[in-house]
Amino acid sequence: MLNNGRHYHASCDFNGEYVYVFCGISNQTKKYSNSIERLEIGLFMKSITRAWKEIQLKDVKGNPFQLIARQGLGASQFANDSIMILGGFGGKYFDESLIFDPNTDTVVPTQSHLPQTVFPFAVPTIGSVEKNELITVDWTTFTVLIYKSDAWKAVAKLTK
Repeated sequence: MLNNGRHYHASCDFNGEYVYVFCGISNQTKKYSNSIERLEIGLFMKSITRAWKEIQLKDVKGNPFQLIARQGLGASQFANDSIMILGGFGGKYFDESLIFDPNTDTVVPTQSHLPQTVFPFAVPTIGSVEKNELITVDWTTFTVLIYKSDAWKAVAKLTK
């Protein structure tokens, strides 16, 4: 069981070895959360480690880094060593995207901001490790966005 129960969070796997859960709304406090938890699953393990571990983020200099608490964000592995964390809502919609390195628990902003605020709530955010790219949809405007070659681009608008 998670250390911090939540809903409206993002989750993704990393290299088939871990499951990560990002932010959301705390079931206990009913407030936006900024916590990240990891469960080791390992495709080649005979048993699953059943303890969720809370991750303490650091910047590249090793200083503590705090995500802004939010819900309805997106997250997906998009490179061999990286998970993208993006958008969401925490009193306002966010246009930031962050690269999280699960091997070092460090996080850095992407070189380019999202071209707009993004609320991928209940919409899959999908990454391709082979292509080193990511695709998501903003739920509020139905805009499809792609992260490729270290840059974000709005590529289409979905119709209802």
